[in-house]
Amino acid sequence: MRPWFPLLTLALSVALLACAPPGPAPRSAPSHGPAIHLTSAPAAAARFRTGTGFFGAPDGRAAYRRVGVLLDGPAGPLRWRGQRADGQWSAWLPVDWVFSEGGVHAARLDAPAPIAAVELQGAATAGLQAISVEFLTEAAPVERPWRARPVSQGPLGVRRDALVPPPDFVVDRVAWGAREPDKICNGVGEVYRFTVHHTASPPDDGDMPARMRRIQAYHMDVHGWCDIGYHFAISSTGQVYQGRNDERREGAHAGRNNAGNIGVAVIGNFEEGPVPEAQFDGLVRLVRWAVDTHGIQVDRDAIRGHREWPTNNTLCPGAALFARMDELIARVGAEPEPEPEPEPEPEPEPEPEPEPEPEPEPDPAGAAVPLTVRWIEAPRDRLRQGASAGTPDALVGERLVAEVLVRNDLAEAIAGVRLGWDVLGVQPVAWRWASDAPALDRRTWQPLGEGALMAGAAGLSLGRLATGETHRVQLEVVVAEAGRGFGVRAGLLAVDGRLARADLDAAPSLMTLDAVPEGLAAVDGLRSDGWRFPADAARPDADGWVPCDGGAPPAVTGEGVWIAPDQCLASPAWTAIDADRWSGLRVDVDAAQAGTLRVWWAGPDGRFDPSLRAVVGVSAGAGAVAVPLAGRSGWTGEVTRLAIYADVDVQLQAVAAQDGTATVDGRPAAALPVDVPDPGEPGAGEPSEPAGPEPAPEGGAQPGDGPGDGEADGGLPVIQPAPGVSQLSEDGGCRASGSAPAPLGLWALLCLAGLGRRRRGDRAAS
Repeated sequence: MRPWFPLLTLALSVALLACAPPGPAPRSAPSHGPAIHLTSAPAAAARFRTGTGFFGAPDGRAAYRRVGVLLDGPAGPLRWRGQRADGQWSAWLPVDWVFSEGGVHAARLDAPAPIAAVELQGAATAGLQAISVEFLTEAAPVERPWRARPVSQGPLGVRRDALVPPPDFVVDRVAWGAREPDKICNGVGEVYRFTVHHTASPPDDGDMPARMRRIQAYHMDVHGWCDIGYHFAISSTGQVYQGRNDERREGAHAGRNNAGNIGVAVIGNFEEGPVPEAQFDGLVRLVRWAVDTHGIQVDRDAIRGHREWPTNNTLCPGAALFARMDELIARVGAEPEPEPEPEPEPEPEPEPEPEPEPEPEPDPAGAAVPLTVRWIEAPRDRLRQGASAGTPDALVGERLVAEVLVRNDLAEAIAGVRLGWDVLGVQPVAWRWASDAPALDRRTWQPLGEGALMAGAAGLSLGRLATGETHRVQLEVVVAEAGRGFGVRAGLLAVDGRLARADLDAAPSLMTLDAVPEGLAAVDGLRSDGWRFPADAARPDADGWVPCDGGAPPAVTGEGVWIAPDQCLASPAWTAIDADRWSGLRVDVDAAQAGTLRVWWAGPDGRFDPSLRAVVGVSAGAGAVAVPLAGRSGWTGEVTRLAIYADVDVQLQAVAAQDGTATVDGRPAAALPVDVPDPGEPGAGEPSEPAGPEPAPEGGAQPGDGPGDGEADGGLPVIQPAPGVSQLSEDGGCRASGSAPAPLGLWALLCLAGLGRRRRGDRAAS
């Protein structure tokens, strides 16, 4: 079997008949359509033996306005025409490819009127290895856009959308190179059900990232959806991959049943073969996580195969996998078997002693009053190194909601339940309290009260909880400053006859529980217009700054971030500076010797431009310099990225927006340097313009998900120093090329060529 086949068929798994309804789906639900797939070169050649390939809709209906084409072979010229209900053919039209990677190409054919068949003709059919054609009723996106709520970002009011990070055992979107949608699709809602699919394709060949990219591209570029339709996918080895960026957002995988429904695509055709045990183990692990995280009921009403949902006439998830659905439910709901304890070795009998008074046995009820604290729409872990590694990060001004869930799993009601909490380093806003009684389903919430959230420790009497009842308390806060160790801490202070303590830090005066129920939703605060390095001398980090060339992480010590001669650092992807308010930057440095700093900035379009640059001199030793930017071209509106280049060893200690009298982080504004070299003048640290710049080398370094920069971003400048080159150029050999897209879905890179290579001095000698 050729290596293209698994890649192609998974990308087309969304279109195979085994997982698609035979007729058009309702307009209210994204769905897949009937398809024809020729999965061998002989079959494809036979279809085009006359030079023209005919593909009729399998159901014979003239009801299709869009046709998706995916082929393995040369992406040469191809044309198409559609056949209407009256048998008449449209004029021939060129095929425009919407996606190409690794020899697999996708096209979207939109017909002006409903059609029942298409014909394809052209050079692309020569050497064709496989082709699939899918008939779709929709000629436009059917998912409803959902706008993120406005979040205050200082004076800017930038819109942000917090995402839930995937669990530790899941390969996230950044790792497989997902494209980020240009809009947010569907709102976040309660998750209460789970759907298992198969892809009706052979097992994967080990290149799952490529297959995930092709599935996403086909869903977005052909179906017109905002993102990949599935929330997760599982390889044949059991590895789980993240699909949509938040499983609480409605997907596109089970027509008319997508709300509150997590969809997982299990790679393989289980109408034709069994499910590998490693793959089934991965499915059990994922479903168990979904149950524990979202409170999904462990039964066949909430956890189903695709074929079991109404209006979904399909064989999915295949006979072999569907036959194991009851086993899936049993394994998800089963308690892990305890390991047998070794039998103790016999010991000599001790001398008889008086028997002590028997101690009262602890009440095991504590284990049945679980309490969890978690963020709703949890912020991403943007900084993955240093002091903030492993903790979600939120921007100053971002509004967060911590959800505290207290559940009574005892066989009898409990009373006198009191909850305590404390907000740490964040600005409190409001609290809301609700119960799921009488439904007891952890989805239907009845409001019980609300009020203003006060700073410091506080509490709320929950009173009596019936058996199976859950109380939910939501604590709304705003990240008010940059720093580490912020969040919301909550725990039970009292349960009649089982627990009593004065506050969260006090030792219990009554304790018959196995453990005190409590938890913490932690967050670190980040600024988008000011940075200090490092935040923690014991675990230094670069606060999101990365090398401009996407290379090794910057050197960070307990005093700052090092910029070596001819090196460039770029600010994080979440940079947002209100240039209409701030006139420039304060830069705290410790320079090994006198030299210059060059600062580039990008406007709202995220693109660096040669004219958007300033050059300032720095003296040997520690100090703060001001980079005056007001009045310069492009320093208006919002600045979305900074890049700083040094021609000497410099320790960067802080960067902050300033306006001449104050800085964004409250430090005194830096005085203007006595001499600010004009970047356009000779002698300002720039070499004279050579007769002809040397071309940048092919295949320049490509920035990826640099340490501390957890977001894929485009427009990151790439320094390609070459002697005598002093211009900022677009492309120039640094643009990612070839059939495969750049890693992490990067846009085309801008290259900052040159700036004069100087011999790197010996730091110790200087």
